[in-house]
Amino acid sequence: MYKEDSKENKALVNAIEIIGKDEIEEQFDNVIVMFDNIFYSVKSTFSDFLFIQQKIPNKDEVFQVLFLALYNLQGEFYTIHNYEKMAKELKKHTDYLFNPILKRQARFSNEEWSAVYESVYDFLKKRMSQTKIDREETVEEREIKHRLSLSDFESAMIEFKIGIIKIGTRNTDKGFIDKIGKTLVGMANSPVKKEGYLILGIADNEQAALGWEQEYQKTSLKYGNHYVVGIEDEALCRYRKVDDYQRAIVDLLKNQPISYELKQYVLSNIQIVNFYDRKLVLLKAIKQAKDSYYNNVKYIRNGESTEKA
Repeated sequence: MYKEDSKENKALVNAIEIIGKDEIEEQFDNVIVMFDNIFYSVKSTFSDFLFIQQKIPNKDEVFQVLFLALYNLQGEFYTIHNYEKMAKELKKHTDYLFNPILKRQARFSNEEWSAVYESVYDFLKKRMSQTKIDREETVEEREIKHRLSLSDFESAMIEFKIGIIKIGTRNTDKGFIDKIGKTLVGMANSPVKKEGYLILGIADNEQAALGWEQEYQKTSLKYGNHYVVGIEDEALCRYRKVDDYQRAIVDLLKNQPISYELKQYVLSNIQIVNFYDRKLVLLKAIKQAKDSYYNNVKYIRNGESTEKA
């Protein structure tokens, strides 16, 4: 397969060129997100949840079959709406679905492997929902995916927060609104003329995500090392509608002591973005013609921290 100019290599390269490298990577990432969320929904992992014995042969091939079935179902616009239910169904039927792989000693024939794959594919398909319309991904969604994968060194221009409501009290957190204002100022003072993103609806760590899950009795979605919670639950519990929630954020930012030019930029570019069926609020900041200030103090970003200059 990897030997240049071999028959298999030429077939592989041709297939990649037809679909497109970026498209294949995008589809692969989407399946990994789906895969992770199945087992994160039960606070476990593929190996720990499906297999009692840690050292068990052929687990890698079980992964391959499950991954390929999810990959192909995604291509047919099937999605999972209840990850926890899917995880428990897989656990319940692990022996039925995967024993032909786990119990075998000799190498599988193509026919035997295909039979297992078809069984797993049909099992998953019956428990997934088909989306009729293939919605095109927006520029903002692609940019969020990109920024979720940035290294710590590149994190100065991205900040993730659950929202504006304090867990436990369900009241608007005024102190946090002030932090948002300072963070946007810090991003605007970056020497690089690049938009900074402050995203509401993504927990900045697992502890914050677990607090949110306990508060709203729901499971966050895992994307790489990040936890996507969305702002709908917070919006409904305090402001009744997402539109009212967005207006509340606008009003709160209007009262922030941010430099006028930057404030106008932030308010005119606020967006609600759909990301894996969760709504996020996207706040943007960018370098202005002159330095930006918060209450007459200049702030800068130092990695993930916002500090006085």
